[in-house]
Amino acid sequence: MSNLEFEPLQFLKAHSKDPGDLSTQIWDCFFSKNGSELVTCGGNSVCITETDSFEYEKLAIKKYYAKDPREMFLTVTETYVDNTWIVIAAGARAEIHLIDGKRNIAFLVDDFQKNTKKKCPINNILIHPDNPSIIICSLNNGSVHILDIGAPTYPNYVTELSPIHQFSIPSEIFSTIYEPESRLFLCATNKGLVGFTKDYEVVTFKLPTKSLQGTTCYDEEELVDSVQNVCNGFIAVKCALHGKIYIFNMNTITCGLRNVLSSTGSSSIQLKPAVTLNWSKTDNYFMSLSYNPYSQLLFCGDDEGCIWIYSLSPDTLYSSSSSGKILDPVHILIWPEVIDKHAVGSKKINLDVYDIVVNKVVMHPRGTYLISSTSNNYVCIWRNETLLKC
Repeated sequence: MSNLEFEPLQFLKAHSKDPGDLSTQIWDCFFSKNGSELVTCGGNSVCITETDSFEYEKLAIKKYYAKDPREMFLTVTETYVDNTWIVIAAGARAEIHLIDGKRNIAFLVDDFQKNTKKKCPINNILIHPDNPSIIICSLNNGSVHILDIGAPTYPNYVTELSPIHQFSIPSEIFSTIYEPESRLFLCATNKGLVGFTKDYEVVTFKLPTKSLQGTTCYDEEELVDSVQNVCNGFIAVKCALHGKIYIFNMNTITCGLRNVLSSTGSSSIQLKPAVTLNWSKTDNYFMSLSYNPYSQLLFCGDDEGCIWIYSLSPDTLYSSSSSGKILDPVHILIWPEVIDKHAVGSKKINLDVYDIVVNKVVMHPRGTYLISSTSNNYVCIWRNETLLKC
């Protein structure tokens, strides 16, 4: 996989009405299930770009702007209810935005915290694995809200947010995933990796602390800023300031999980890395992991505009897990020279490579394109030249 090759196609600044803007952060992005659209969120807007237009100078982009200019979207995801493609976005203003992705119609904007004194940002929205109309909202203050969005359909979209359950984790939640092998929801938090069951029982984990002189201990609290499913029960976890990404095998915790859930006292499950990945030594946080099952590649950006790429096939994971192997990236994609005419023309400081924080990286479902979104208002589209040479 060391012969990976990507060609930069487009570097877009679609999330701001000011073409010279270098400050709007693009926090989240994903490809639709069939790969025909790229969805990105940043500032107070959500953009839906047709992937068929990537190869052309003029892209087909639908934009949705929140009515409140103070909105800052932090998370965006999708669900399909009664054949309706629904894009769901949320962020700093604590509102849920439901958008018909095909028609670019926002049919519901709802604040489910309207009866609380202090609204809290929604950092992550996850679709429940058992029901496409149920969403799990993870908040900045550790509160988790389970809501039903109903079954809205065109043209009337009659629906409302119906609360199902609410509970709290004593930490700030940054992102949440569902891990099917352990049947746990896993949260990246400022106090480590925390999980909860479908019955809302909370589980905590002990992770390796930053190793000193080759030793590893499990005593200190760790800030986990990203957690991601990889394959076959393996997860990737990034602890801030470690310079490492840890791969854990969740298939090995079944007995320990059962004991913790049946215990009356507070206890944690200790996770030992199956594989450790060398990553950037940056002191920046919140650069999210992503995994592409088609290519079996794991991605993570850094604060120099680079994309770190790791090959994590099931064979690699199982063959390395017994030895706790340390792996290097198979490729590091370097930020190219970008001349931003709008920034230069507006006499703003031109892009400095050391200030480019890559918040999120995602690959097309069939591996055709690679997308990175940055803290500098860029959505970067790369073509996978490796596939063209196969």
